[in-house]
Amino acid sequence: MDFTPNPDHEAIADAVDRVCAQYDDTYWMEKDDKHEFPWEFYKSMADGGWLGIVIPEQYGGGGQGITEGAIVLNRIAASGAGMNGCTALHLTMFGLNPVVKFGNDQLKPERSESYELSAEAQLGTVALTATVFDNRMRDLIDYPAPTYTPVNVARAETSGLTLAANAALGTATRARLSLTLQDPRDSSTGHQLRRRVVEGGPLRRSLNSVCSSGPAKRPLPPTLANPRSVAGGGRLGTMRQMKPA
Repeated sequence: MDFTPNPDHEAIADAVDRVCAQYDDTYWMEKDDKHEFPWEFYKSMADGGWLGIVIPEQYGGGGQGITEGAIVLNRIAASGAGMNGCTALHLTMFGLNPVVKFGNDQLKPERSESYELSAEAQLGTVALTATVFDNRMRDLIDYPAPTYTPVNVARAETSGLTLAANAALGTATRARLSLTLQDPRDSSTGHQLRRRVVEGGPLRRSLNSVCSSGPAKRPLPPTLANPRSVAGGGRLGTMRQMKPA
């Protein structure tokens, strides 16, 4: 191994020492006694770019390695901050490395807009509801076969129909039956999306009996959507109830 002093490492140590010199033993004792997070110190290190020293430059970091990150923490501990100072930073510095190593460059938060139109009819004790829905999503995360590696779909749309029947069975029990059909597709290619890979058939039917102490009330129809993907027969998870990120 080569233990020759590295000018870059020495520069990192000197720069961190200058930041840490602003926070003496009194500062750290006060934070310890009051059980407070050292926000002032944290902000100083963040302003200097030290929190992102091991993050690649293309993601806005310093592009350095574990050795350089360890030097930063070494100088923080040596300043008198000890583990109180290091603990405030090390998760931020190293915690995102699994994302850097295994993340997909295309992944972005999902966003969606939903539209629904419902019609209801009461037939004696049975309430029937039909709901037509359309979801328009941007940056949808999909898991295409055969690797199921997550990727972003720039624009996707899923439309479908939910049918629900709710019946009062006496004064304390009600039954609900619902069925949802939907068709998620990539808006640009028209290809059907897999979304999730799970076992099961193309549709799910549910019959729920709920006991209550009061009179039977008609519940809102749930969405139980599980259409089968054309690509591999896997079942698709529900997307109707997606919330914007």
